[in-house]
Amino acid sequence: MVNVRETGIAGYEIAKSLETDYKVVLEKYEADNIFFIAILQNTDYEAIKTKIIFPEFPLTIKKAIPSYEVSVKKIIAQKLEKSAGLICAEDIVPYPPGIPLIAKGEIIQKEHVEYLKAIKNLKGLISLVINDSDVSTILVARD
Repeated sequence: MVNVRETGIAGYEIAKSLETDYKVVLEKYEADNIFFIAILQNTDYEAIKTKIIFPEFPLTIKKAIPSYEVSVKKIIAQKLEKSAGLICAEDIVPYPPGIPLIAKGEIIQKEHVEYLKAIKNLKGLISLVINDSDVSTILVARD
């Protein structure tokens, strides 16, 4: 999100210019603000030439218990590296795109752990909604 108020140019005009002159399409724009989203599928032409390699993402969801049952379990913070195979006790949501990576009640897979490490290494380019902002631990449910 970029506030363009002090430029003296309306966000609408900047958005039109970026799209026409540079082929950059903004996610949203208004009078004082413009909003970009860069996705991993962008080409080198569309984004800064930064090579971001993410590990394979698990294609199957392994649900252990319904999310509402998590609250009746003992919840502890487990080291991220040792969380694979355990039941996730929090929704973990990378933003963008804002879609849960792991939901409460799902089994944390080793691919999830590697994916979270990759996000952590981006140093703030992708925000994570997670209990531990350092992404060192993850909340897990125990009996």
